[in-house]
Amino acid sequence: MDNWEKTPELAEKIRPRSGQRRVYLFAGVALIAVIGYLIFSGLGSRYYMTVDEVMADPDKNLGKNIRLTGAVVGDYEFDQQTGTLYFVVAHIPRDNDEIREAGGIDAVLAAAVEDPTRQQIQVIYENAEIPDLLENKAQAIMTGHLELNAEGEYVFYAEELTLKCPSKHSDEGGESVDDAA
Repeated sequence: MDNWEKTPELAEKIRPRSGQRRVYLFAGVALIAVIGYLIFSGLGSRYYMTVDEVMADPDKNLGKNIRLTGAVVGDYEFDQQTGTLYFVVAHIPRDNDEIREAGGIDAVLAAAVEDPTRQQIQVIYENAEIPDLLENKAQAIMTGHLELNAEGEYVFYAEELTLKCPSKHSDEGGESVDDAA
C-alpha cells in the first residue's frame, strides 16, 4: 500500500491563492450582510396590506396579487348556486403599538366594525365553503387581487382566506395583526 505524503509542491497546488481567499472572504461578508439586512429590515412587516393602503392608490394595485387584512363588517352573503361568498372588510391598523394603545386586537376589530367612516372594501371569494369563523368582527387575512366591477367600484377577489375570531385571541389584549398571519 502506498503512503500518500503531502509534498510542498502538492500543498502549494491545493492552497488557495491570496486572490481566491479575498473572493471567498468578500462573498462570505456579502452573504452575512444580505441576511442581516433581511432580518433587520422588517421584511415581515409588509407581509400584507391594510384596506387604507390598498385604497390609497387603488389603480396602482389593480390586478396585482396582494395580501390584505381587515375586520369583517356585518353579515356575509353566500350564493349556493355558484359557491360565491360576499362580505365587506374595514380597515384595521397594522402597527402593533397602535393596536396595543387601542386596547388590543379585540378592541381594534370592534372599533373598525362600528365606525361607519372607516375605509371598507367588498370581498368576493369564489368556489368557497362558508368558513366557521366568518362572522362580524372577525379578522380576515386574504390573498387575491383588486378589480373594478361593472359599476366602477373596487372589489377584492380573494383566492385564499384565513379568519381569526376576536373571541379566539389571547386574554392579554389580543394578538397583533402581524401575529395573526
